[in-house]
Amino acid sequence: MGEYYLDSLVVDSAYRGQGIGKELLHVFKELAVAKNCEIIALNVEKANEGALNLYKKLGYESEYDLVLSGHDYYHMTQNVRS
Repeated sequence: MGEYYLDSLVVDSAYRGQGIGKELLHVFKELAVAKNCEIIALNVEKANEGALNLYKKLGYESEYDLVLSGHDYYHMTQNVRS
């Protein structure tokens, strides 16, 4: 099966650093597993170091670079079966 893709994830700045984003990503992964998907994916803007560090910490790896609406992104994936 193809990628289970997360289009957007934003935590209000007043609530960042409390583990909310991490928990949302955990639920996203659980949904993918329940749907028998093997790969979860998202795009992160290269300039967004906080999000990029979180995704790396949670096991996402950059697969390739892309440009969307003039902004530079990494397409990141994680194999949920490993």
